Amino acid sequence: MENREIKIVRDSEGKAFELAFIVLAILVWVYTVWVFIRLPETVPVHFGLSGAPDAYGSRGSILVLGILMTVMGAGMMWGVYYHFKVNLPGVDVCNARQAALAARMTRLMGLTMLLLSAAIVFDTRRGHILMAFVVLAVLLAICAVFISLIYKAK
Repeated sequence: MENREIKIVRDSEGKAFELAFIVLAILVWVYTVWVFIRLPETVPVHFGLSGAPDAYGSRGSILVLGILMTVMGAGMMWGVYYHFKVNLPGVDVCNARQAALAARMTRLMGLTMLLLSAAIVFDTRRGHILMAFVVLAVLLAICAVFISLIYKAK
């Protein structure tokens, strides 16, 4: 059920998240370009369950991935103003508290997308996949905690 009557306004918390996103995006892209110019033409692009690389491709793939992650993160930062479009399993956002929690969760996920991009670049440079797994675990924890809080805020 969509509740369009609950509005998310651009408050100081939202502005702080948006500023943090911009600063983090700049830092991640500086790091990505710095790594890109130092990488060989062929880099690991897929890692097996053991964490060892099992497929290789062009170093340009980290730029494509970075663009996709930045766009997804920016979409999440913008999407908080349309909370009624956020699909939360088993939870209808029915009140202002739930909408505020959904907005905070979505903003944190947007920031985490940038961190995931940086982790993948880091792992590509190092030849293992550990940091990306850590960031994915953080992303899953954010989702689990906030979905639980949103559900309890009925």
